[in-house]
Amino acid sequence: MNCNWIDARYVSEAEFVDRFLLYKINQFAVSNNLNLELQVEESLNAKGRLNDGKQLKPDFADLTIRLNGMKLCVLEAKIGMDPYHYDVVKQGHRYAAYGFPFFATCNPKMMILFSSDVELSNNALSIIHYDDGWVKSLLDQALNPADPNELYALLEEQGIIDANTADLYRDTWRLRSEEETIDTLE
Repeated sequence: MNCNWIDARYVSEAEFVDRFLLYKINQFAVSNNLNLELQVEESLNAKGRLNDGKQLKPDFADLTIRLNGMKLCVLEAKIGMDPYHYDVVKQGHRYAAYGFPFFATCNPKMMILFSSDVELSNNALSIIHYDDGWVKSLLDQALNPADPNELYALLEEQGIIDANTADLYRDTWRLRSEEETIDTLE
């Protein structure tokens, strides 16, 4: 199923999460008798975190998935942004640090699944397109992750990025991660 139509249907991230992601994942869980717990806008830290040293800002995940009560995946949705963009991946990675082994960043065109236990520049596991089996694919891959080094070839093969873009993403992530480490140490 070609899902370019999804773009026009959702005017906000909340609508995309509620009317598409949550609906489809819940539908799959019910039809397959899975014990999935889905929560929209889950507060991940009750106290919040410092934002520019001025105020506390809580972290809210767009959608969290638990399987049999165990944390599985955080979904970070964006409308009009590349789910492979550094800032989107960084946000998903930060949310996954609250005990989720996987996170996925997505927009209405695709979803990218990541492992939360490796550095940002090398944690992408797979690309998921919204066909009829995308929920099963997401859960299968989160439960049986593939080799992350295969993703860059897959991104290039599907025409999502070229070799130069893949290198640019890697360099951007590496440089920004190094800058943040230096800022934290100072």
